[in-house]
Amino acid sequence: MCQNLSALLSRFLGLQQAVYQKTGNIFFRKSVKSAVTSEQKQLDLAKDRLNKLDQA
Repeated sequence: MCQNLSALLSRFLGLQQAVYQKTGNIFFRKSVKSAVTSEQKQLDLAKDRLNKLDQA
């Protein structure tokens, strides 16, 4: 699903265009590719934490 999201964002926005990603209380200007990669890492970390809670 996230790969589809990445492909969709790349197609509509282009990899050269910038987006604003919120980190804490601050917004940072990033490339679409970098923002998608960062969000994917956050999603993977959240899934890992949830799996650990399910196993406990």
